Amino acid sequence: MWAGVAALLAGGGWVAIMAALPALIAVAVLAIAWVLAHPEVTCALCGARRDMQIDEIVEAVDFPLSMAEVEEINALVEFAE
Repeated sequence: MWAGVAALLAGGGWVAIMAALPALIAVAVLAIAWVLAHPEVTCALCGARRDMQIDEIVEAVDFPLSMAEVEEINALVEFAE
């Protein structure tokens, strides 16, 4: 799955993902929120070098994705694999 995510982002597929969301959010917020939306994930270990990155990590916790949004992102990731 993670290789598919890397391929999707490297190929510019993140543009389709971001276009599917109603709110303007940082890619990091979307990525962390998507990881946290998976029930098999108990936590997301994130590192930050700048204050802005810490803000994005905190924002992701309060940005729950709908099941439809998670399924749409999952479909794009599976397509990239």
